[in-house]
Amino acid sequence: AKVDKAEHALSELLKARTQYAPLALCAQRVFSLLQRLEAVSPLYAVSLTSFIETFTKFLWNYMGAGLVASKEQELEAAASDFEVFAHQELSHGLQDTHRLLFALFLAINKQSASVSPKELQYLTTGEIPPDFL
Repeated sequence: AKVDKAEHALSELLKARTQYAPLALCAQRVFSLLQRLEAVSPLYAVSLTSFIETFTKFLWNYMGAGLVASKEQELEAAASDFEVFAHQELSHGLQDTHRLLFALFLAINKQSASVSPKELQYLTTGEIPPDFL
């Protein structure tokens, strides 16, 4: 009986992990983009704690609203909407041109990281990596 309960709990855990994976991946990408902004200006350093607070605020506001019928639909929609929320919440302290750069990074991010790390380095810093061409 204990083995069955443990197997059932593990099965439920794996199912929940799979459901949350797209949202977790989206949050990881947004945090990575925010860290890249530090190359533009050291003033843009973002702590993980601060980002987690923003992410938690998003989850409480979004998930608590009951906007969709099922948990799977809710998580898919949340992953799609987090980038917009992150831009609204996190771009206040950026200069206008850097706000546009952050928006560009988010748009690139939405295309499933179709930009290579070297291209992203060029977009971030303006420096051409030695082996770029």
